[in-house]
Amino acid sequence: MKAQTKKKTHWLTQIALDLSWPDAGLLDLTTQTPVAEAWEQVSRTCGLPPETIAEHVATHFDLPVAELGHIEAHVIKLLPEKLAKRYGVMPVREADKRLVVATADPTSMVAEDDIGFASGRTPQFEIAPPGAILDAQAELYSGVREPLALQLEDDLTRVVEVLEESGPEVVDASEVESAPIIKLTNFILSDAVKHRASDIHMEPGRGEGTVRIRVDGVMRPQLQLPMKAMNRVITRVKIMGKLDIADRLRPQDGRARIQIDAKPMELRISTVPTREAEKCVVRLLDHSTAPKLAVIASQNEAFSSCESTERAKPSGASPARPNAVATTTAPAATVATSGTGRTRWRATSLPPSAAASTNATTSAAYGSSAGCGV
Repeated sequence: MKAQTKKKTHWLTQIALDLSWPDAGLLDLTTQTPVAEAWEQVSRTCGLPPETIAEHVATHFDLPVAELGHIEAHVIKLLPEKLAKRYGVMPVREADKRLVVATADPTSMVAEDDIGFASGRTPQFEIAPPGAILDAQAELYSGVREPLALQLEDDLTRVVEVLEESGPEVVDASEVESAPIIKLTNFILSDAVKHRASDIHMEPGRGEGTVRIRVDGVMRPQLQLPMKAMNRVITRVKIMGKLDIADRLRPQDGRARIQIDAKPMELRISTVPTREAEKCVVRLLDHSTAPKLAVIASQNEAFSSCESTERAKPSGASPARPNAVATTTAPAATVATSGTGRTRWRATSLPPSAAASTNATTSAAYGSSAGCGV
């Protein structure tokens, strides 16, 4: 006759029997019973809350009770969420290369080995009920304190609203011919000339735009404008430069000649479409302020040698230097090369000899020096 195989008792059942908990003999737990189910059955059968069971389990294994209300935030990164939920554990704190972990099953050697391998720390168990561990995992790993359905408030229908996509405002030509827009545009241009600005930047924004001027290579704020006024000023500038005011989705370039306080000025106008409006840059060229080449030559030996060589040649002799290139660069100490006067100098300093018998060309290149060839 075969001997009857004795069913192994769950360690939690053994603690209940040793401590003579009420109805402990009615417990039907095996070593294969999941830990959370075992705790629930003991609590229901013996009439003890999980916190009391945790205190007795901690005393039995000579371990402290975990304080899940004081979990160090950084230890969450030491133990992956997947591993923590697999073994029903929760990291609590780190101390001296040890990772203190709350568990409801201090007998699991497999969990202890895997936690040590994943965290690179020596695990140290403390006791906590399974339900408290699950709550801590949901709060700190997922960042959710309560089920999502309980967070849905009645007035959430008005919290998020879909806004209409805003684009460049359509401005009619008749709107920018009104006196206020003309006065505002004239003020921006005349004020920039008054401060000897090299260019004007009209930059759109949300609700209002910014007008900035560049003086001696440094950008300075000029004024703030509501976007309705900014759009009309830019349209007015585009009309001055003979640009297409109906096309607001493509870059455009143009130029205009104006007179401010009896001073002739040339405007180089560029527009670029942005997400909500157009950005406009106006380069100001004052032909009356740049020095002539003859003046520079009289003060600079390099320039004067070129002209003196040409004048010293006998009549009818072929020139030794039929071609020449003058290169203009920004000062070495200048951080921003824009606005340092290179374009203005090239546009106004060609010598009087640039007549029918001479071919003179000016050119500019971004990111490099520019010059004029004769």
